[in-house]
Amino acid sequence: MQVNGAVASDLAQKVSYGDVVHLDFEELRASPRAAVLLHKPYGSPAAIVHPPELHVVMPLRLIERGAELLMADPELARRIADPRHPQQQLRDGRRRLSYAGLAVEDLEPGEWRPLGHKELERLRRSVHLPPRA
Repeated sequence: MQVNGAVASDLAQKVSYGDVVHLDFEELRASPRAAVLLHKPYGSPAAIVHPPELHVVMPLRLIERGAELLMADPELARRIADPRHPQQQLRDGRRRLSYAGLAVEDLEPGEWRPLGHKELERLRRSVHLPPRA
């Protein structure tokens, strides 16, 4: 694996927006349908090893923890964050237990999981976007 042309010895190395990541000499890019749910730990940014095309939707502050949504589809991300399309949140103090109907109850802090096709289509419907083929 290479990050910005330098060989990375740690495969779990975090990358930043704009970094170029190659695996077996192939540049990695997020699918336009890619999205993940991250259980953001307290005191850390929403940073996971991911292609830079994934953007945090409705980020939590550093003093908060819980459900963070990262998406590659910029139109869907903008719509979800738009107050004209309010998304349900379940909070407990400084912890966001769920966002847009996606809960982190099965994830330990720092863990993440990809969103499935049905979850992405439900999100698209919630912000009045047509389904993807």
